[in-house]
Amino acid sequence: VATAAGAMVVGAAAIIDRGAEPLSFDVPFDALARTPLPTYDPAACPMCAAGQPVAKPGSRPG
Repeated sequence: VATAAGAMVVGAAAIIDRGAEPLSFDVPFDALARTPLPTYDPAACPMCAAGQPVAKPGSRPG
């Protein structure tokens, strides 16, 4: 979107990087904090197997 509008992207950033795997961009990436959290396929999710409901703490309502 930015490059389509004529901008030159020189970097990417996040407040918190929650990914377990490093992100790959064509520009430098940095985050203020890194908290690697596991991501599960629904078929292999231990919480799904235990019948725990999906919760999105910290997310916006809706």
